[in-house]
Amino acid sequence: MRNLSKITLFVSLFLLIGFPMIFMIISMFTDQWIYMFSGSVPSVLAGAFGIFFLIQQYRKTDEEEA
Repeated sequence: MRNLSKITLFVSLFLLIGFPMIFMIISMFTDQWIYMFSGSVPSVLAGAFGIFFLIQQYRKTDEEEA
């Protein structure tokens, strides 16, 4: 796995898991759950797109090697 792919995977997983957890903690302390809903949706979408493009990159490199 190339270095750029590792960074992309880490950032995407952090956006999928880390940011929603941060927003959930903020929402628990402030008791205003709009923070979780308004913050989690964009971060999950960004993480999902990162994973999607990473999978496309792997498929492209597999086709070039074959």
